Amino acid sequence: MKRIFKIADIKLNIVTPFDLNGGQDINLFEIYNNEDNKEQFKFNIEVNKLKDNEEKYIVFKNEVKKVYYKNNKYYWYYKIPTSKMWEICCEEENKFSNVTINPIYIKYYENIEYLISRLNIQGILLSKEVMILHSSFIIHNNESILFTAPSGTGKSTQASLWEKYKGAEIINGDRSAIGTRNGEYFAYGLPFCGSSNICKNKEAPLKAIVVLKQAKENSVRRLSKIEAFKILLGQVAINRWNKKDMELAMTLIEELIEKVPVVMLSCRPDKEATDVLNDYLNNEL
Repeated sequence: MKRIFKIADIKLNIVTPFDLNGGQDINLFEIYNNEDNKEQFKFNIEVNKLKDNEEKYIVFKNEVKKVYYKNNKYYWYYKIPTSKMWEICCEEENKFSNVTINPIYIKYYENIEYLISRLNIQGILLSKEVMILHSSFIIHNNESILFTAPSGTGKSTQASLWEKYKGAEIINGDRSAIGTRNGEYFAYGLPFCGSSNICKNKEAPLKAIVVLKQAKENSVRRLSKIEAFKILLGQVAINRWNKKDMELAMTLIEELIEKVPVVMLSCRPDKEATDVLNDYLNNEL
């Protein structure tokens, strides 16, 4: 089976020897008419016994994942925390990944969402200069606004207030992709939405990134480049053990804040917060 998905203008080709099912969110990003026949990344998947690598090559390990770097390739192994056996190995290079699935676990990987969760999509997108930002993503007047902050600060609340009072459309309640097209920054929907259950395959030019801070009064100010850099670096999804990924992410963030306003909205969860931010974005930037 061959399926092609398009995320933030990046085409991902997945070839499996078995049928894939499920995947309500990821299926929104599938393309059926690949007119230019171009793919940026390909996953060749097989079912076989896993070959382990020598521990001296390990660069990262926790209870569910270990990563080796050997012969200019990364080898990603995944398992569930309660298991002693590794489920899958992804041998990753620049434009493709040879993926081997342990036959014992094949029934899990017939679900496209489970399979996708093991394929280092965030690292692959980053290598194509697309960042994933933890944020609530709305489109208002054909432009995108991203609300970012640590969990529990009110990203979903502010997005919902904009939907209620400003007629905005919520595209994703948890994450967004940021990339460029013809030199202009865009925000793109993603097939991952956390517990928000809001996931749409839409995009729009990026008007602003809004950092949220709970406060007794509503106010907004533009962040300095240093402030913006530190905050965005903490909210961008990165394999932080990977020096190359970290350096690339920092470069992309520096380029982003040169062209896209990053503002701090100190706010209450009320209509006035939407009015204050809307006035600022329309009249002060």
